Amino acid sequence: MAYVTIRREISRRGIMTHTSSPGKIPSEIGRGLAVKRRSDASFRRDMEGKTHLRCSHCGGIRHTKEGCFKLIDFPEWWEEHRQRKADTKVQSARTGGKAHLATGVPFPTSEPTHYTETKEGNNDVEAIEIAEAVIGALNGELAATALNAPMVPAEVLNELKPFVELSEKLGRLAIQLVAGGSGVKSVKVGYATSRAPDDLDTRVLRAMITKGLIEPISSTFVNLVNADFTAKQRGLRITEERILLDGSPESPLESIHIQIANVESKFASAISETGEIRLQGKVKDGVPYLTKVGSFEVDVSLEGSIIFCRQVDQPGMIGKVGSVLGEENVNVNFMSVGRLAPRTHAVMAIGVDEPPSSQVLKKIGEIPAIEEFVFLKL
Repeated sequence: MAYVTIRREISRRGIMTHTSSPGKIPSEIGRGLAVKRRSDASFRRDMEGKTHLRCSHCGGIRHTKEGCFKLIDFPEWWEEHRQRKADTKVQSARTGGKAHLATGVPFPTSEPTHYTETKEGNNDVEAIEIAEAVIGALNGELAATALNAPMVPAEVLNELKPFVELSEKLGRLAIQLVAGGSGVKSVKVGYATSRAPDDLDTRVLRAMITKGLIEPISSTFVNLVNADFTAKQRGLRITEERILLDGSPESPLESIHIQIANVESKFASAISETGEIRLQGKVKDGVPYLTKVGSFEVDVSLEGSIIFCRQVDQPGMIGKVGSVLGEENVNVNFMSVGRLAPRTHAVMAIGVDEPPSSQVLKKIGEIPAIEEFVFLKL
């Protein structure tokens, strides 16, 4: 019943367009859900419009490899459906194909709209809760009761919520800085914190960093449930370290940094003095901020998208870049400049509300003092 409720709720909300066609449920959703009964009418409706599909694994029709029961396991209703189908064939053979009319065997009913209450609780409520949890996961939200996921206490999720957004966005920025991001094999994540190791659960943060690293360069949808498995499948090794700080442990984290070694960068200034792409971020008043790019200190809110520019540190650069964006009606929501020393080189980080056109970026690159630039989507 939970499965039916999820199908109905997802179809109603129309949130599946980024992962599958309307009315089709990803195979991983079905795992771990207890389904009491599925009607023949429901099964026939699912089969309508699927005659063109063929599974590349088993050779069967009306399904694809992603939904093949031989790979993802058969649901609980399958055996009951097969038995009812076999019984119907027997009855039909005995009565010349008129089993339902001649023998009084009732027509298969549609999905029930009312469920009885059990000792475990009201099934309607449980099914709706599961449906809402799955829909939330599909939308990239956290769920304290995520199916098949390691249990993370609700209070931990609530405390880490602002750092979850920071983690994903740092991952997205980092992978876009890599020239040929699919070749990344190792990522190091550091958590600066005043808390003891057993008082900081980083599983959710690691999952969201993985999400940020993988989704921009693939069609894979990553969440708390499948993050570690997806990283392993892609040969991506994520190591974590805690940087212990003095001070009050009231806030779970001071900052998060991501390092990707042994890669080339689209933006050379993102390479730190030790030779790897390095980004660092913090949460300020509940909002994620980028605070370091390579060796350059910046302070830019992670909203919209970002343009990085490396420039000669001289007067008027902010105005020149801002004028180019303003002329093309690109709204700047934040701007920050970091430099190693006066009058040498600086990195300008510009937050924009809408993606600039290629022509706008070309104009920025033509400013004489601009040495390199890159546009990154968040």
